[in-house]
Amino acid sequence: MSVGYTLAVDALRDALGRRIVPVLVVICILSIMTLDSCTSCAPPQIEVNGAPQTLEGLPGGMGLITVVVLGLWVIILAGVLSADHLRNTLEEGYASLALARPVSRTSYAFARLAGSLGVALGVGALLLCAASYLVAARAGLPLGPVLGCALACVLGAITVGALSMTLSLHLPRLPSVLLVFASVGVITLANVLGATRVDPGGWLSAIDHWGPPLAAGLAAPLQDWLPPGYTQLESGPLFLRLLLWSAIALFQLGFEFRRLEIRG
Repeated sequence: MSVGYTLAVDALRDALGRRIVPVLVVICILSIMTLDSCTSCAPPQIEVNGAPQTLEGLPGGMGLITVVVLGLWVIILAGVLSADHLRNTLEEGYASLALARPVSRTSYAFARLAGSLGVALGVGALLLCAASYLVAARAGLPLGPVLGCALACVLGAITVGALSMTLSLHLPRLPSVLLVFASVGVITLANVLGATRVDPGGWLSAIDHWGPPLAAGLAAPLQDWLPPGYTQLESGPLFLRLLLWSAIALFQLGFEFRRLEIRG
């Protein structure tokens, strides 16, 4: 058994032992109950002047919004959990003990990141599976697009989690968490404006074109749920940009942790 695997298992065990985990379990249960009620309340058709009208695109649109919001919540959760998962070991001295063994700093940082991501993505898998089942059962939508959305969620969680963990090496936990919420919110706003072909100009336009496409990457595979003519996002370039940003975030985390002065 490799040292890196052992460290990752220890990091996951530490993450599961945090006080926030029971809260996450309760949130998952409440979210699934809310999803169950929301997906059953949309009528398949309405009457306008006595004539039935099919709500074309409404089930797919509601399903897309639901899954994208859940995916963004998982990405935020990855950033919040990562904000102190490495920092705590530095403050409590556990990092010095672990690094006294023949293990590289990069492996140790990545192991801590894997622990926090394990909890966040475990919650995400539960929520996305529940949402996918409900929208498929209630609206008859295909499940295939959810796989692409799940991949985008994993890449987004890696990106935000690694960047949040890097920030935590230089900032206290609260500013790091606030930056996670603010950055995901701003990126989502930029992606929504870009998807609706509203050019905000300035820095929002730059974020949409060059930043990590967190919301756009989640929504792109789910466009198959919408009627023809609604498709505007290209999945391939968005996934490549997400992959690039996740690699940049991982490199930055390893680089910053290697150059950090650790006092035993």
